[in-house]
Amino acid sequence: MKQDALNEKLRELFDLVESDGSELESMVSLQQVHARVEAYVTQQVADFDASGVWASSGARSAGAFLTHQCHLQGAEARRQVRRGRQLRHLPSFEAAWSRGHITAQHVDVIASVRRPGTEAALERHESMLVEQAERLQFAEFVRVVRYWEQHADHRTRIAANMQHLAQN
Repeated sequence: MKQDALNEKLRELFDLVESDGSELESMVSLQQVHARVEAYVTQQVADFDASGVWASSGARSAGAFLTHQCHLQGAEARRQVRRGRQLRHLPSFEAAWSRGHITAQHVDVIASVRRPGTEAALERHESMLVEQAERLQFAEFVRVVRYWEQHADHRTRIAANMQHLAQN
């Protein structure tokens, strides 16, 4: 029953934004709707992954379930699960994506620099990086993140060296 209601709402949405593709505002709105839907699906995949309910189907992972039962390419299924897991640690990026202000690719770029050595810095600088994602062209955002990553790694190495020196 929920699926029928969802499909009806989607039909209503498509009728509402129907366009011949020549309107600038319509294209921007459609891309934002696309991002919001993709963010929602990713959040649901994350909940599905965390619940473990996929195991009752005999699948070995949430990604395997999505590959076999939803007919996704394996790499895409794993990407959705991985994004969902990363979003648990990136609340500002999750919020911006849910509003349609950024895309899945922005989340992937940030997730690629999130590791033990950068986690604390990322937590401190997440809102600034979200602002950059919302403001800049994608390629410029990638450059900012790579620059940020170099500095975060450098600071982490300095802190580790200082700690090592203090212990000796």
